[in-house]
Amino acid sequence: MIKKGETAMENKRATLQPVEEDRCLVYFDGKLLHTHLAEPFPPVAKDLAEILADDLNFVYSIGEADYKYSLVYCVLSTFAYTTPGQTCVDPNCKLNPASHTIDVANMLVWDRCFRMAPDPHFGIIQRVANYPVTSFLEGDLFDLPVNHCYSIEEIRASEASPYFENAVRKFSKLASSLTRAQRFATILVSNMWRDFSISMTLLLIAKLVTPEDYFKAVLVFRYEDFRERLTKAQKEESRRFAQKIQNLLKALDSNGIKQLI
Repeated sequence: MIKKGETAMENKRATLQPVEEDRCLVYFDGKLLHTHLAEPFPPVAKDLAEILADDLNFVYSIGEADYKYSLVYCVLSTFAYTTPGQTCVDPNCKLNPASHTIDVANMLVWDRCFRMAPDPHFGIIQRVANYPVTSFLEGDLFDLPVNHCYSIEEIRASEASPYFENAVRKFSKLASSLTRAQRFATILVSNMWRDFSISMTLLLIAKLVTPEDYFKAVLVFRYEDFRERLTKAQKEESRRFAQKIQNLLKALDSNGIKQLI
């Protein structure tokens, strides 16, 4: 981090420029960071700015030089807005209300963690990967046929109805306990893997499942990779994903973001 009075370093890494009231501007590649809407990124609290800079630097270090690959950046940029003469983070963000609304019931219909493979061996591997969800539901896991186009009405008319309603109730309660920033982060991470499991993603953001176990569930349910051990490339991808998630969770817990969102 640069010291007060210094300018941003002229390299392709994130650096900080202190401003008044213990806030910092964030620079990337020697230029002031901009939001997704190409507006100047607002100054944020020092602790949050440091987390953002660390995440941007990590993204750069693994070859993803575009700062939009930073999950921390994506969350903060979504809530940033500009008014004449001022750029800040809006505590009543109206940019995209749907981005922080989680329709638990409808998303659970397509949740892969509730659709086990018919092969007994693969089913065992899936149940191991799915343990965090099963544990959260206290064993009340329901199984829907893979690739069957169920609707909420069909599920509620089936034998799975009480288990589905239990899952909706518990995961809706979990979702409602999250902040708006956490709910947006849930949608953001879920979209990374084409919404393979809203239940597992809610548990991830709530710190009820580790990033490593989440990634294993992605491989098993999203890609149907049933190997019991990760390949070298998968281990590296898991490590990178875990670091991104750790940075994201740290930002979501920071005093800086709690003051702003």
